[in-house]
Amino acid sequence: MAFALALGASMLAAGACTRKVGPPPTAPGTPTGPIVTPDSVQAIFDNHCITCHSGSSAPAGMDLSADSSFANIVDVVSIKCAPLVRIRPFNPDSSCLMRRIDGRVLPRMPLSSPALSPADTSTVRNWILQGAHGVVKPA
Repeated sequence: MAFALALGASMLAAGACTRKVGPPPTAPGTPTGPIVTPDSVQAIFDNHCITCHSGSSAPAGMDLSADSSFANIVDVVSIKCAPLVRIRPFNPDSSCLMRRIDGRVLPRMPLSSPALSPADTSTVRNWILQGAHGVVKPA
């Protein structure tokens, strides 16, 4: 009995001395660089994706045009990577679009074009890590 009380008291004392520590600033999955705006991601879509992914006939219904892209990709189940979603905010490794961009799921996107530059890939990845925020259109 005395041992149990002593053990409990030492555990309580040890718990009072602990503190929570966040991940180091360079932990995997931590966004690097500046805050990524929806406009900077849309510029990548405009320059590399909307040749194929625009309008009502976009492959897999994935229209990446400025007025449609956010609603068509964030938390929308992917046809090619089901049960993954196209973009899972805060989690690029569980986002089909990121897997298609970096070639983990084939065919790599953009299709029949050079891969995105490391800078553009990093921009999309960091946008997802930062929550994949979109532009809210006025009513």
